[in-house]
Amino acid sequence: TQLDQTNQTTTRQIPDGIIEPIQTTTTVASAQTIEERLCSMNWPCQEAKQVAWCESRMNPKAISPINRNGSQDFGLMQINDGAWQEYFGKRWAQVLDTEQNIAMAYEIYSLYGWQPWTCAP
Repeated sequence: TQLDQTNQTTTRQIPDGIIEPIQTTTTVASAQTIEERLCSMNWPCQEAKQVAWCESRMNPKAISPINRNGSQDFGLMQINDGAWQEYFGKRWAQVLDTEQNIAMAYEIYSLYGWQPWTCAP
């Protein structure tokens, strides 16, 4: 763990280069709660859990390194800001909230299936 004295933000490395911000305005849900929330949506439960594990290691506060095109992926389901920030508008401010991230991901899934995710089953 490193402490950056200039902005007082603590980060630690997560597998596959995912960055987890420690200072957030929402609490991190337990793995059981995350799985329950994922499975409460009308999509294949096991596939949703597989995507969440592959994309963020079930970390609702995951933020990817900057992609080649300058975009970033956020939250449990790693929703891409370049593709979806404008679509979700004001809701985007809550992308790191577990429930909102799952709801946004479900909306994307309803439109395109798993196609938008790198870790599509």
